[in-house]
Amino acid sequence: MPPEDESAAGSSTSAAAAAAADAAATAVASSESKTKSTHSHSHSHGSDPEARVPFLAWFLVGGTGQPPKEKNFLRMAHERNEAGRKNEEYAAARKQALSERSKYLADWEKQWGPTGGAALLSKVCGSSSQKKK
Repeated sequence: MPPEDESAAGSSTSAAAAAAADAAATAVASSESKTKSTHSHSHSHGSDPEARVPFLAWFLVGGTGQPPKEKNFLRMAHERNEAGRKNEEYAAARKQALSERSKYLADWEKQWGPTGGAALLSKVCGSSSQKKK
């Protein structure tokens, strides 16, 4: 599980990557429609999944090197979106767990007095904040 700082940075990075992937997918779709209008294909299901993503779309999403095939590009975009969703779910669950824990510890301290270093200081300094038995 990622630390707190990384989840905040990761979610903003994954959100930016998801937005860029969506933009590239839109660019791929628009280039496909232009290609369809100028070329007639023998198959009816749309673009060839073995075709490469247009270089400009690949470059706009931060791609380096040779653009991937469309099916691989869409798979990678899907995986990034899933990772972003899982990161957001993890961050929300962690935030809820930390708030529940802090409530529990506050109730504990009300009932039993301070714990840890605060308890040691109260014993040493003679504070009467702990309940006497």
